[in-house]
Amino acid sequence: MTRVYTTRFRVRHYELGATGHAHHEVYQQYLHQLSFEASADLGFGVKRYEELGTLWFIRQFIIEYGRPAVYLDELEGRSWISDMRKFRSHREYVLTHVPSGDVVVRAQADWVYLDVHTLWPKRFSPDLLGQFSPNSQFAVEPVSRADEPNAYPDAPITAIPWTVRQRETDSAAHVNNAVYTSWFEEAVWHALGDATVPITRHEIEYLRPALPSDTLTVTARPYSRAGDRFTWLAQVIRPSAEGGEVLTCDYVDTNVRDRQ
Repeated sequence: MTRVYTTRFRVRHYELGATGHAHHEVYQQYLHQLSFEASADLGFGVKRYEELGTLWFIRQFIIEYGRPAVYLDELEGRSWISDMRKFRSHREYVLTHVPSGDVVVRAQADWVYLDVHTLWPKRFSPDLLGQFSPNSQFAVEPVSRADEPNAYPDAPITAIPWTVRQRETDSAAHVNNAVYTSWFEEAVWHALGDATVPITRHEIEYLRPALPSDTLTVTARPYSRAGDRFTWLAQVIRPSAEGGEVLTCDYVDTNVRDRQ
């Protein structure tokens, strides 16, 4: 039987932005913590993984936003495993507002299990499989914006130069996953010239880590549209003589209803 791990978070004042709502990267940090607690609850905490010589890496992360959270809001976080595939696993997340039950975020992470020494994928052990039992229930709709045709192939690209700060890195000594979310939103808002446009969804693929002092370019360009949903393709690129290496890409959904 799949175990659904549950915990609660209280929104702190310094997690708010100019709108009075929690920054989107804050939700991602909550879910990161939720992942660690949920795994430890099944007997696989940080110390256990150190003994096994393994670690988890997020390959793809999808997050959808609902009701914004404000100062002192109490949020209930739930997480569970939806599938297990050789050395990959989808973990699902839902944050809801207490006591209304309104959904604040729904998310899904595609985790890859790695050998800490080689950084190659490692098959799940029988004891891990015995604890991480999936239930095939997804928190977000299993669709990808990448499958949509590029409706704006000739659209101009907005590019922002960026140098990685030490404070943007995590315990693995590379840029924290939640930081990319902020970079992509900055690029989209810069392209729009309006930081009040609602961002409703991210579909992020992590390809290569960005490191301290890396000189990067964060880009955004129009990609597709369906009704009031306008999607941007945003990328983090490490420039090179060959033209640049894409480290991370994101299909960012914005709501354009208020811009008509």
